[in-house]
Amino acid sequence: MNLCIHKSNQFVNKNFLKLSYLYRFSMFNFHKIRIKTNKFNKFRKSKFTELNKTTLEKSDEYRYLASLNFKQNKLEDAVKNYNMALELNPKNLKALIELGLINLKQNKIIESLEYFKKALEIDPNCNIAHNKLVEIYISQKNYEEALIHSHKELEFAPTQYKGGCLNNIANILENLGKRDEAINYYKKAIEHDPTNVNIYDNLAILYQGEGMIAEAEGMLKKAIEISPLKSNSRKLRLAVMISKIETRHEDSIALFKSVIETETESDPLSKAHFSLGTFNLIIKNNIEAENSYTKAIKYNEKYLLSYLFLFEVLLRLNNTTKVETYYKKLLENLPNFNYIGIAQKCYGLRLMLATEHFLKLELEINPTSDEARKLIEELNQN
Repeated sequence: MNLCIHKSNQFVNKNFLKLSYLYRFSMFNFHKIRIKTNKFNKFRKSKFTELNKTTLEKSDEYRYLASLNFKQNKLEDAVKNYNMALELNPKNLKALIELGLINLKQNKIIESLEYFKKALEIDPNCNIAHNKLVEIYISQKNYEEALIHSHKELEFAPTQYKGGCLNNIANILENLGKRDEAINYYKKAIEHDPTNVNIYDNLAILYQGEGMIAEAEGMLKKAIEISPLKSNSRKLRLAVMISKIETRHEDSIALFKSVIETETESDPLSKAHFSLGTFNLIIKNNIEAENSYTKAIKYNEKYLLSYLFLFEVLLRLNNTTKVETYYKKLLENLPNFNYIGIAQKCYGLRLMLATEHFLKLELEINPTSDEARKLIEELNQN
């Protein structure tokens, strides 16, 4: 009985020759020959499996090496090794995902999209691919596609991540103008993840935009309750929000003062004083407004708005000397601003006393200024 022996290098070994010899010279009956044939087929299959396994292992080795390159920010080497991994195994899911992440990091959006889509062809349940596609589509303001992948991400997400997925869906619906649906999804997100303060923040913003001040206040207070050690930014938002309600002025002032008393970092302190100053400016408590704005500048000398609003308050108080003093201080910290630049900024904020004051100073030194003439025309029209 003759047998054509496969000449492949992978299979020409002693075991193969031994089986071939049995086939050629066997004097056994047909039943025994069939047993030998089955043994040979199993042997051949095992060798193919072994060969394939070796290829997959090599692919994973390149992928692992590429991951190390990626962590070391050696992106060129990482891409080279990921491509080697995919050449050996085009279905190497981790290589596709990590190549997508590298391209995303390099702002190669089209390439990263393709890698994440290929990953989903291999594993439609791949959460990280859905998550990154959501991120990309939101950045492109393609909210319809983002919504599709957000729902997929939610479908396959482990229980502990469903709150975050629902929060993302609510955000996307909000951007699509579907605010009622967004509110419902934010509520579902809170049910799944009741300690996630970001969800309360997002829902508070949406409620405030819809004029639902009481509901927005409730969300902010809940977030403050959950995370009291990081509550000052929320207290500040709440204070600004309720300051517009005439009957809540005292509550608003109490919140501003609470932030000022407990905050230790300069930038938040500056913002707190600025917000309190603006509140006092609105209710025409000019002395208190001046005190707040000067403290805001003390904690952050480069915050332009504090200077502009202080100029307006000082001009209400007819204190042009202090205006000139703080203008010099502004130039020390923000040297690119001249009189006309300040006048234009103040006009944009409808700080009319400050606008007219700096416009006048500009015309004194530059009577033919085109920018000044243009601003005068706008003032006359309004």
